[in-house]
Amino acid sequence: MLEHTARDRVQRVLYFASGIGGIVFGLLMTTGNSGIVAARGQVEEWYWWLSIVVVVLIPITFVGTAFRLPMRALHTVAFVCVGGFLVIQVLWLPAMTGEVLAAQGTPWLQGINAMPSTLVGIAWTSSAVWILPLSQLVLVPLIQAQRVRHHHLGGRPRRLRRADLLLHPHGHDPGRGGRGARRGPRRARGEDSRVH
Repeated sequence: MLEHTARDRVQRVLYFASGIGGIVFGLLMTTGNSGIVAARGQVEEWYWWLSIVVVVLIPITFVGTAFRLPMRALHTVAFVCVGGFLVIQVLWLPAMTGEVLAAQGTPWLQGINAMPSTLVGIAWTSSAVWILPLSQLVLVPLIQAQRVRHHHLGGRPRRLRRADLLLHPHGHDPGRGGRGARRGPRRARGEDSRVH
């Protein structure tokens, strides 16, 4: 009983620390080209709000609940955060409103994945806890490579959105025949352009 109680106390302290970490991470990831604010308008609106709730706001609730809720309830909230984070991470590319992020930005989720990794380590005591860190070894490079691939291959947005204005504010888009686009090979000097 004493060992169980001591473990519970340690877990509650770690949950409380995770709530503080959510505040710190949330503030750090707010600004910059790869921040939460910059991502608005570059991902679907519903996705933007959902990602903030799941990845930042729910973990912050541990500050007020870590020493009040039953341990089972705390574990449930932790698993909701971890599962929600993985879903949000997988949906990042489909939720983007353009093929690339403005100002060479990267998904802000990649800067906060330590939070769900910590939560799963607190809530899950078996060796299966390694599932989340291992998933990051696959998902983070995959998302980054896909983003870079679209950038270098000239991938286009599904439709004209605000991301286009951020990427090409003066309408210069070599891939769409704007200023600077290639107009085909020039005719040789003296060549008759009329159709015979």
